[in-house]
Amino acid sequence: MSEAPRRPGRPATGLTPLLNVRVSKAVQDAARARAKQRGERFAEVVTRLLEEYAEQPD
Repeated sequence: MSEAPRRPGRPATGLTPLLNVRVSKAVQDAARARAKQRGERFAEVVTRLLEEYAEQPD
């Protein structure tokens, strides 16, 4: 049996699914700057904040 044909495009880079959200440029720029200042990756900051939000009791 042969392998399935490869799909064009970039291969998956991580184990978690990609999430697309709309955020104003001003908020995104400020958050990216703060993350960089703190030596954090923007994606890690967003993930951590969403995890904290999801864990909050109702």
